[in-house]
Amino acid sequence: PTRRHLGVRDRIFFAVLVKNQMADTEVQEQIVRSSGLDWTLIQPVHLHDTTPHAAPFLSSAGETGAMKVSRVAVGQAIGHVVDDPTLSYETVSVSG
Repeated sequence: PTRRHLGVRDRIFFAVLVKNQMADTEVQEQIVRSSGLDWTLIQPVHLHDTTPHAAPFLSSAGETGAMKVSRVAVGQAIGHVVDDPTLSYETVSVSG
């Protein structure tokens, strides 16, 4: 769901440099969706290692805040998603 929110530079990067990985990710996500299990997919934007200054921005509609997110913030987001049953069977974008 974040794909439509990507800038031109990111679209080119994903189309040219990580095309195979993106195709593999889409196959993996389809397997999860059809598994019959309770699932939530997490899609972080550009990861970095700095300390987060705010809570992560979560969206099941693909919107993003800042186009980067710390690994710590992604961990916080996962903790939130686990505790939020309304996010079952959703793909959640995580950004700064």
